[in-house]
Amino acid sequence: MVAEMDVLRNFEVQWVQGFTNGTFRFVDKKTVCYTCGNFIVFLNVETKERKTLQSPGSGIGAFTASGQRRCIAFSDLGLKPSIFIYKYPELELTSELKGTTKLGYTALALCDTGPYLVSASPMPDHIITLWNWESGLPLCSHSLLDEDISALVFNPMNWCQICAIKSKSLTIWNVERCDNYHLMKPSAVNLPGTDGSAIECEPNQSHLLNGKLTYLGPQMPTSAIAGLIGDQADNFVPLKLIKPRLCPSAICWSISSDLYVGCKEGFLLCVNPETLHVSVLYKPQTEVTTGNSEMPMQEGSFQSLVLQDSKLFAAGMESVLRSIQIKGNKLEVVQTWALEEAASAMCFSPDGETLLLTSNTGCVYRFKPLLKDKAVKVLDVLCGDFVTVAPVYTDRSICLSVREAGVVQLWTLDDGLCMGSISLQTHVTSMACCPIAQYIVVGTATGDVLFVEMTTKQKPRLVHRVHLYHVPVDHLVFDQGGNCLITGASDSRVFVLDSRPSKGFDIIGWIEAPGAIVGLSTQYHQESKQIKVLVLCNKSEKEISEGNVLLLLTLFAQQLTESTSCMDAHGCLRKEVFDSCVLELPNSLCSCVLAVNKIFGYCQQRKVLQRFSIPENGENPNNVVQLIPEKETGGHLLSPAFLQLSPHHTWLASVGRDGLLRICEISEMDRYVQLQCHSCWQGGVGSVCFTPDSQTIITSGLRDGSLVCSRLKLSGVGKANAATQYSQSVADSFESVVSSENTVLTKMTDRDSFHTGEVSLKGKMSHEAEQEENYFTSPTSYTWLDGKLDAVLQEEAQQYAETKKNLRRNIKVLRDTIKAMMEENESLADIEKLEQQEFNLDVEEQQRLQLEGDQEVNRVRKEIEMENLAKSYQREVLKRECWDSMQVKGKAIKAFHSENEVKNYPMKERTAKELEELRMVENMRQIEQEDSQLQEGVLDTLFGDKEEEVSLTESPALTGSLSSLYGGVNPYLYNQFNLHVREQKINQITLLKDVIYNVKSAFNKEFEAVYKQKEQEIHRTKEKNKRIFQIMAKLGISETLWEPRLTDNECPERALTVTDSEIKVEKYLTLEQKEKEAKLREEEERQRLAAKSENMRDQGLSVMMGGVLELKKEDVLRMEVPQPEFMSKPEAQWTEEERKSFKEFEKKAKELSEEQEKYRKTLETEMKKLLTSIKEATQMFDEKLAKLFERKVKSEMVIYQEELKIANLVLSIQTEEEILTREKQLSFKLEKARIKKNEIGEELKKHKETVDEFREAYDNTVAEDKLLDKGFRKEFYDVPGHSIDQLYKLYKRRPRVQRMKTQTENNPFKEGAAPSDGLSLMMKAMEELDAPEHMLEGLDPAVWERFCLARRAKVESEQKVKLKALTLAEMQAFLQRRIDEDDEAQLEIKNLIDELNGLCDEKMRFRLDSMVQIVLQQGQVEVEAGEFIADYSNALLIQRKVVEDLNSTIRALGDQKIATMVECKDFRKGIIQQEWEHRRMRMQLEDLSNKARNIQTLRITQDIQDYLNETNNDNRVSKQLTTLERTLDLQKTAHQKKIEICKKQKRQLDRQVAKMQEKNAALDLRVAEMEITVAERRNFYEAAAMEDNQETESDKNYQDILLRKKLLAIARAQSEELLLLRAELEKLRMKNFPSLSQLHYN
Repeated sequence: MVAEMDVLRNFEVQWVQGFTNGTFRFVDKKTVCYTCGNFIVFLNVETKERKTLQSPGSGIGAFTASGQRRCIAFSDLGLKPSIFIYKYPELELTSELKGTTKLGYTALALCDTGPYLVSASPMPDHIITLWNWESGLPLCSHSLLDEDISALVFNPMNWCQICAIKSKSLTIWNVERCDNYHLMKPSAVNLPGTDGSAIECEPNQSHLLNGKLTYLGPQMPTSAIAGLIGDQADNFVPLKLIKPRLCPSAICWSISSDLYVGCKEGFLLCVNPETLHVSVLYKPQTEVTTGNSEMPMQEGSFQSLVLQDSKLFAAGMESVLRSIQIKGNKLEVVQTWALEEAASAMCFSPDGETLLLTSNTGCVYRFKPLLKDKAVKVLDVLCGDFVTVAPVYTDRSICLSVREAGVVQLWTLDDGLCMGSISLQTHVTSMACCPIAQYIVVGTATGDVLFVEMTTKQKPRLVHRVHLYHVPVDHLVFDQGGNCLITGASDSRVFVLDSRPSKGFDIIGWIEAPGAIVGLSTQYHQESKQIKVLVLCNKSEKEISEGNVLLLLTLFAQQLTESTSCMDAHGCLRKEVFDSCVLELPNSLCSCVLAVNKIFGYCQQRKVLQRFSIPENGENPNNVVQLIPEKETGGHLLSPAFLQLSPHHTWLASVGRDGLLRICEISEMDRYVQLQCHSCWQGGVGSVCFTPDSQTIITSGLRDGSLVCSRLKLSGVGKANAATQYSQSVADSFESVVSSENTVLTKMTDRDSFHTGEVSLKGKMSHEAEQEENYFTSPTSYTWLDGKLDAVLQEEAQQYAETKKNLRRNIKVLRDTIKAMMEENESLADIEKLEQQEFNLDVEEQQRLQLEGDQEVNRVRKEIEMENLAKSYQREVLKRECWDSMQVKGKAIKAFHSENEVKNYPMKERTAKELEELRMVENMRQIEQEDSQLQEGVLDTLFGDKEEEVSLTESPALTGSLSSLYGGVNPYLYNQFNLHVREQKINQITLLKDVIYNVKSAFNKEFEAVYKQKEQEIHRTKEKNKRIFQIMAKLGISETLWEPRLTDNECPERALTVTDSEIKVEKYLTLEQKEKEAKLREEEERQRLAAKSENMRDQGLSVMMGGVLELKKEDVLRMEVPQPEFMSKPEAQWTEEERKSFKEFEKKAKELSEEQEKYRKTLETEMKKLLTSIKEATQMFDEKLAKLFERKVKSEMVIYQEELKIANLVLSIQTEEEILTREKQLSFKLEKARIKKNEIGEELKKHKETVDEFREAYDNTVAEDKLLDKGFRKEFYDVPGHSIDQLYKLYKRRPRVQRMKTQTENNPFKEGAAPSDGLSLMMKAMEELDAPEHMLEGLDPAVWERFCLARRAKVESEQKVKLKALTLAEMQAFLQRRIDEDDEAQLEIKNLIDELNGLCDEKMRFRLDSMVQIVLQQGQVEVEAGEFIADYSNALLIQRKVVEDLNSTIRALGDQKIATMVECKDFRKGIIQQEWEHRRMRMQLEDLSNKARNIQTLRITQDIQDYLNETNNDNRVSKQLTTLERTLDLQKTAHQKKIEICKKQKRQLDRQVAKMQEKNAALDLRVAEMEITVAERRNFYEAAAMEDNQETESDKNYQDILLRKKLLAIARAQSEELLLLRAELEKLRMKNFPSLSQLHYN
C-alpha cells in the first residue's frame, strides 16, 4: 500500500474546459450541463458561472439530464458499468443503478414526469432496460436486434411511450403495467423509401392451397428457397428486394403524442405511435409556404428538432433556424433566423423561453424565440483533441494549449476563460513557451517551427517561421535560462536556436544524435552558465516511441550566444562549444527528465519509474557509460507514461494512459498523491505541465478534448513559500530581459494574415486558409539545412572552378591522344596490334561498369526466366485442364466450297466415381426390373390371366425424347410416368447423363469417319494436283491451283506448338546453342551426301537418258526434227539433193507437229478430267458434310430434350427440398408458438391471480368506504336531528380541486408524484372547509372537531378508492391485452397446424402429379407462339384420334353446308337477274321520258341560232379566238404595270421599315434605361410605403370582412329569391303539363 506524502496532501480541481461530445442538457431554467472528459460541467447561460462534477467511476459514457426533475444521469466507462443519478444543485448521488450490461451503454433518457430512466446497451447484450431510479431497481427489459440504439426519448405526454433511434430504423416501445409488474413491447416503424414512397412489407407467402399446382410446382417463400430454418428465415429478404429507406436523424414528440422525425435526406415525417402510420410532411423537392423569404430546405435541414408551444423548431447544416407550424399534413415555415454556423443539436429550457443551439465546432448559442433577438454565443471552447499544454512564464495568470488542427488558445488560470486564440491552420505536433519573452514556438507536422507573439493576449500573431525538418517536429524545449531553443525529430538531428527575438531567432547549429529522438529535457546551471541537454534516442528502427540510449550534452551558453562562429559551413556545431556523452540504458524508456545530477525515466515494459545518477566521468565523449537505476517504484497501470519536473526541481509529475496524475517528491518516489483527471477509456492523459509557481498542474486528455486545471493542497506553508520564492526570483532575474525582448517582439511584422481573435475563431478552414496552408505544408520547400548544403556546394564550386576547368581540359587532350593511338593501332599489322583493353586507362572503373552490367543482365535474365516459368506453368495447367483431360478433343470439319462447318462434341473422360455410380444405378435398375417381372408373373398365376403377352415398346412421344434413334439407348431408364420418389429421380438423372454421353459418342464416331474421309480427299486432291502440275509444265501453262488444307479448327493441336514462321524476331542463341546448331547442320549435310552416294544408278540414268531406259510418249513435246546444215546457205545455192532433203525435212516436221498437237489435246483433256473429278469429289464430300450437319442438329435436339428432362428432374428435387425446408420451418415455428403459448398461459394465470387479489382488496376498500358513510349518523348520535342533516350535507361537500387541477395541469399523464400530490392538495383544500367559520350555529366545537376528523377520514378513503379504481382499471386492461395475446397465440398455432397439414397434402400431390415430357410433331401444337416462349399454362393434351374424328365430322357437315349454300346461291342468282332486268327497264323508261320532256321545253338562245345560221363554222371560231388573244395581251400589259407599281411600293415600304427599326432600337435603349429608373423608383416608393401598408393592412382586412359579410347577405337573399322563383316555375310547369304532353305527342 502506498502512503500519501506529508507535504502534498491532495488535489483540488479548479476548472475544466472543452467538451467530449455535443450533448447539452438543461438542468434548470438557466443552467445547462455537458460532459468534459471525466467531468460534467454546469454552466449558467446568463451569468456564465460554472460548476464541475467529477465522475465517481472511470469515465463518462452515455449522458442525459432532465430540467423538469433537476437531475442528471450518466453511465460509467468500463466493464459492467453503473449508471449514476445526481440531483441538482446539490450534486448529491441519488442512486447508482447496477445492471447486467457488460460493455457500457449507448443511450440514456430521463422521464420528465416520473422517476423513470431508460437505457440501451450495445453488444454483446443488446438490451433496453427501464429503471425506477428512485428505488434503483430495473422495472423491465427487452432484447434488441444487433444494431445499436443512438438515442432514446420519452413521450412527455405519456411516459409509457419511448422512441428509440437507430442508424437506419425507428422503434416505439410501449410500457404496459399491471400494478408493480412492467412489460415493454416494441413497434417498429416502417420508414418510407428514399424517394418518399411507402415500402410495403411483403407477407411471408406460403404455398398455394387452391387445389391447383403451378407449372413449376408449389410456390414456396423466399426463405424456404434459400434453405433457411429458424428465426432468420422470418426476417430474410433477398438483396434485390431490399430498398433503401430514409435514415432518421432527429425526433421530437408533439403535444398530441405524434412523433416528428427528421431524416438525413431532408424529409420530415409524422408518425402516429398507435397506428404506426407514417405521413410525409415535407420532401426536399416540394415547395413550402413560408411567411418570409428563406432558403429552401434540403438534405440535412432536419438535423435537430425541438417542440415548444405547438411550434416545431428545426435546424440543420445550412445554418438556418426555422419555426414551423404544422396543421394536419400541411407544413408552413412561420419564421426563419440566420445562424452563424450550422447547428448540430438543440434543446429548450424547462420554462420554454431559452433555446440552446450547439455546433460541431464547439460553439454554444443561446436564443430566445419569444424576444426574436439574435443568437448569443455563451460558450466557445472549440472542438478537437489537444496536443499539449504549457504555462506562460512571463504572465503567471494564463496558460496555453494547442490542438491538432493548429488552434492556439490562451486560458486564464483563475477561472479557465479563453482570452484569445489564433488558428495556425496546420497540423501541430508540439509547443513550448519562452521564459524570457512573451512568445511561444509551435512545431508542425511539416517540419516547420512557428513563432507566435503574445504580447497582446486577445490577438496573438505569427511573427517568424523556420523550416528545419522534412519530418514532424516532435519535441521543443527551452532551457530554464532562456538562452536557446532545442528541437528534436525522428531524423536524429538536434537543432539549437537562439531564443532571443533581438537576435532574430537565429539558428546556432545542429548536433547529430545516435538515433531517432524520443525525448528532450534541459537543465540550466546559473553559476557555470552551462546548459545540460538530455536526449533520449532510439537506435533501433522498430519502435520510435521508446528510447534505449541517452545523449547528455553540455552546451556553453556564453559561447553559444556571444560567439559568431559556433558552427561549421554545414551548420553543425563545433566541438568547442559543447561536450557530449552517450549513456546506455538497461531497459528502454518512453520518457525521461533531467534533474540536478539525476535522471528520471519511465520504463514502459516493466511499468516502473526509475531514477539514475549521472556518473562523474559522464563528460568524456569517448566513453559509453552503462546506467544502472539506483531506485525504482511502481508506475501507471497503462503505458506509456510521461514525466514532468516542477520548475523548482522538487516535485515530479507523471501521467499515463490510465488517466491518473501522480506527483511525488524526487527524494521520496514511493510516496505520491494522485488524481483521476481523465478517463483511461478515452486515451488517458496526453500532456501535463506545471505553472511557474509549481502549485498548479494542467493536463490535457489524449482523445477526450478536455483540459483539467488542478491545484495542489499543501499541508504546510514552507514548501509553498519555497516554490513561490523560487518562481519570484526567476521572474525578477528575467525582468529586464523580458521587457527589452518584448519591445523587439512587438515591432516584428506578421508572417501571415489568418490570425483571429477571441470570438471570431471557428474550428474549420476556409478556402483561402487552405491556400495559405499549402505554403506551410509544401513538401518540396527547402529546409534550413538544405540551404546550408547548397551554399557550401556553391562556395566549393566557386573556389575550385579554375581547377575543374584545367582538369576538364587535360582530360579532353588525353582522350584525343588515346583516340589517335587507337586509330594508328588499327592500321598496324596483326602481329603489331595491341589488344583493345590495353588502351583502358581506368581498368577498375571498366571492371566496375562491366560488373554492374552483368548484374543488370542477370537480374533481367532472372525476371525473364521467372516470367517464362510462370507462363510455362500456366500453359501446363491450361493444357492439363483443357487438353490432356479431354477424351475427345474438340475440333471441326469445314466444307470445301462453302462456309459450312461442323464441330464434334468435346468430351472428358468419365471419372471412376461417375462410372461406379452409373454401374450401381444400372445394377439397382436390373434388380428392380427382374423383381417387377417376377411380381407380374406371380399376379398372372394368381388371377389366371392367360391373355397373350404383347411386347409393347414405348413410343418416343411418351419417352419424351428421340435419343433411342441416335445412339442413346439405355434399357434401365425409368418410365417418366412412374417417377415419384426422390431417389428414383436422382437415379434417372444419372441414367440420362449416360444417354447424353452415348448420343455424343455416336455422333463423334460418325464425325471421325467423315474427318478421315476429308483427309483422304485432301490426299487424293494433292495426288491429282501433282499430275496436273506435270501436265501444266509440259503444256507451258502457269496457273495457281486450288490446294485444300486443314484449318486450325480442324487441327486444334496446332495451338499447342509454335512454328518458326510465327516468330517474327530473330532468335537469340548463346555460344553453346550456336555450336549445337552448327553440329546439327553438319550432320544433316553428311546424311544427305551419304544418301546421294548410295543411289548411283539413278543418278546415272538421270544423267544419260533423263532417268529412263526407253523413250516415253510424254517426250514427244520435247522432240524436234534436226535441221539440215545446208539451210544456213541461201536457197539459190542448194543442190537437188539438198532440195529433196529439205522436202523430207518439211514432211517430218509437219508430221511431228501434228503428233505434238494431238498429244497436247490429250493432255488438256486429261487435265480437265482431273479438275472435274476433284470438284465432283469435294462437292460430294460437302453434301455428306451437310448430312452430318443435319445429324448434328438432330443430336443437339436430342441432347436438349434429355437436358430438359434433367432440368425438370432437378427442379422437382429442388422444389421437394424447398417443401421439406418449409415443413421444418413450420414445425420450428409451431414449436416456438407452443412454447410462447405456454409462457403466455403461465403469465396469464399469474396476472389473473394478481388481478383477483387486487379486486378483492378494492372491494374491501369500497366496503369500508360505504361503512364510513353508513356509520355517520351512528357516530354523531348525540347531535340533534335538524343539525345532523346539515352536518351530513357538509360531510358530503368537497372542494373543487379536481377541476382546478385539470385546468392548470399541463401533463395529464404525470406519474409518480400525481397520487400523493392529489391527496395533499385535497387535504389542503379541506383545511379551508374545516375552518370555524363554516361550523353550524349552536354546534359544540368538540363535535365540530370530531366531525372534521371523520370527514378527513372519509376523504382519504375516497381518494384511496379512486386510486385503487384507476389501478384496477389499468390492471384489467393489462390482463385483457394478455388474454388477447393468448388468443392470438392459439390462433397462430391453429393456422400453423393447418398450414403444415396443407403443406403435407401439397407435398404428396406434388410427388404423385409429376411432370412428364412429350414429343409432338410439327403441326400438332395449336398454341399460338409468343415472342419468345409459348405459354402452355392453359393448354390441353388431346388424343389424336379424338381430333381426327372431330375433323371428319366437321368435314362432312361442311360439305353439306357447302352444297346447301350452292343451291341457295343459284336460286338467288336467278332472283337477282330478274330484279336487275326489271330495274334496267324502269331506268330506260325514265330516260326516255326525260328526253321527251327536255325536247319539249328546250329554249333556243342567240348562240344556238347563230350556230344554226352560220354555214362556215370555222370562221366564227377563228374570230372568237382573235378577240380572246387581243384581250389576253391587254390583260398581260395591265398586269405588268401593276407588278411594277407593287415593286415600287415595296421598295418604299422597305425604306420605311428600316427607318422604323432604327427608331425602335433607339426606343429600346430608352425603354431599358427607363425600366431601370422605374425599378429604382418603385423600390424607393415601396420601401417608403412599407410602414403605411402595414398600418393600413388591418383596415383593409376589416373592410374585406365587411364586404364579405355584405356579399354573403346578398347571396343569401338571392338564393331565397331563386328558391321562390323555382317554386313558382314548378307550379307553372304542373299547370301546363297536360297541354305540353299533348303537344309533345302531336
